[in-house]
Amino acid sequence: MSLPYHCSNCHKPIPETKPICPHCFAVQRDRFTREELFNYLEEYFPTKPPRKPKITSTKVPIRKINCKEMILLGPFSFGISYFIYLLESLKALNDHWYLPHRKNELSTTTDMFVATLLLVTLNVFFIPFLQYTRYKKLRQHLLHMPNYQEDHPLPQKGQTIFWSYVLLDLFLLGSLAMFAFGGVSFVVDSITVLDSSLITAIFFLAAVLIFVGAIVIAVVLSRLEIRWYKIFSEHMQWHHKKLANDSRVRDHFHH
Repeated sequence: MSLPYHCSNCHKPIPETKPICPHCFAVQRDRFTREELFNYLEEYFPTKPPRKPKITSTKVPIRKINCKEMILLGPFSFGISYFIYLLESLKALNDHWYLPHRKNELSTTTDMFVATLLLVTLNVFFIPFLQYTRYKKLRQHLLHMPNYQEDHPLPQKGQTIFWSYVLLDLFLLGSLAMFAFGGVSFVVDSITVLDSSLITAIFFLAAVLIFVGAIVIAVVLSRLEIRWYKIFSEHMQWHHKKLANDSRVRDHFHH
């Protein structure tokens, strides 16, 4: 039967694997070397920060989207192609984050399930929030990349895009309301003796003018959207060039 180990300082029993007495905290120099003591301290009280694992792409390569075609087909498909474009570009922004990034860069990921559900249920009323998310995430991500914004353009601010889409929704709703009021005024004029032709004309004229304003806003937003996708595509090309350069450097040192 082996005798229990005792501290060389306070003489109390201690575990045989402990180089430091848990009672008086004296180092057991008679049984442990300096290297064993340092290994023990590093194991239980590490001084070196853990290395962050390198993020590598495990996703399918990001598919290119025909931005202009999807936007132009939006009105003819009752907005379906435009909604598909928004979701696909949001997914591309998510997949982009699986490429190697530095620790100080901000994430570009968004919950795709929640975004799709809200877009389907709330329709045009959710688009300002979705667009705010896309523009803000890409802009903030590029701003936190060292020296990137000096040579590359940045997308519009998320707040500006948000209120522009809110204004577009208000113009569209206002135009529909004016058409509806004009239709009611026309019906009233046709079935009663009241002459409301002037009011009907005013309502229809207001509807046309508001709708023209909505078209102008939509054209401006479409141009900004094309610019957003161009900036994102250039950023992805920058990533691929950087990955190619890194792989060439690794191959050079391996050889």
